[in-house]
Amino acid sequence: MKIEGNYDLKKKDLSILIDNKNKCKSLKIKPLENFYDVCIFNSITSLDLDVTIDGYLNSKHEWQKKFYIRSISLILNEHLDKIHALMSSHFYNFILSSQIFNSIKDEILSYRTTYKELNRKKQSLSKIRNELIAHRSKDAEQFIESLDNINVDDLFNLAIETQTLLNQFTQLTDKILEQIIINFDQFYKEMKSK
Repeated sequence: MKIEGNYDLKKKDLSILIDNKNKCKSLKIKPLENFYDVCIFNSITSLDLDVTIDGYLNSKHEWQKKFYIRSISLILNEHLDKIHALMSSHFYNFILSSQIFNSIKDEILSYRTTYKELNRKKQSLSKIRNELIAHRSKDAEQFIESLDNINVDDLFNLAIETQTLLNQFTQLTDKILEQIIINFDQFYKEMKSK
């Protein structure tokens, strides 16, 4: 049985996000542009995870599975390293700066807590990234031993957990955008006054 992600739909969603960010530039609301950056980067990570998860699930050989798991480790490590920092600085500042998001604030804070828990797993991902996908180890025997000992199930479960979280993020951003649309005049005034 072949499993395949819905790449066309996700690429279409990504194109819409990019178009919306470009429209925001004309409004000159930097926090909204930053918000779209977070959404775009999360969409890219989600699409990359779809590709690697599909590759893993459709692999016929152990080496293929371990390649996809190592690739997943790289994607997750970079996501948590770069995008998490962007979310912490831009996303939450943007949300917490306006009263129009009060109705969904609890959901936002819950998401933030879950994301912080996920970020705690970054140290183990960095080691895998450095040793097994970036090929920084100069000892071939150590590389093979580390590859043999990689916990495929844990990393695959982490990929699924992250993908689930990214899907929840998409639902949350839809609610945030809905609040902006409903309260656009207030939102625009608040953002321009900062």
